[in-house]
Amino acid sequence: MRTYGYTYGYPRVSTFEQNLTRQYKLFDKLGIPEENYKPYIDKISGLDFERPGLNKLKMEIERGDTVYIYDFSRLGRSSKVLKSEIDYFKRKGVNVISHKEDLELTNLGEETLRMWIGQIEMDSLILKERLEIGRIENNKMGGRPKIKDKDIERVRKYVSEGNTIKDSCDMVGISEKTYYRNR
Repeated sequence: MRTYGYTYGYPRVSTFEQNLTRQYKLFDKLGIPEENYKPYIDKISGLDFERPGLNKLKMEIERGDTVYIYDFSRLGRSSKVLKSEIDYFKRKGVNVISHKEDLELTNLGEETLRMWIGQIEMDSLILKERLEIGRIENNKMGGRPKIKDKDIERVRKYVSEGNTIKDSCDMVGISEKTYYRNR
């Protein structure tokens, strides 16, 4: 029989390229053993309902347990997902504590919870907008040049005539790396 009141961490990032170190350091600082957070890692969008790490954690937790998250948005980015997750933990009798906001989410009143969920959604929209502006600006400033199929064909033609790939790329005005990436 297990003792009452285990403490867990739920680490999540949106993509495989993102780093979990900051969240791991928090859980270590809080004294949460690795076996109480490493099995529950998710590298998936907060908009996605299917999060294997969170689903596994939900199967482990019991009434009286506590789950720490780095910030409120780790549970989700849409009001539907956030409300659903927090309601689930409330029904289970599990405390969820958001470190960044210094809030025990499962003890918030409905109005306060709606306010926080609205803030998370607004932050998410602002982030999307900034990313889109950055993408547009990058394209305006050039970004990665668009390679035309005819340029690759011209390099192939020059190579078939006995020129080196390097010389052929120089004649067409593209780098060897670009040629190899697009051939």
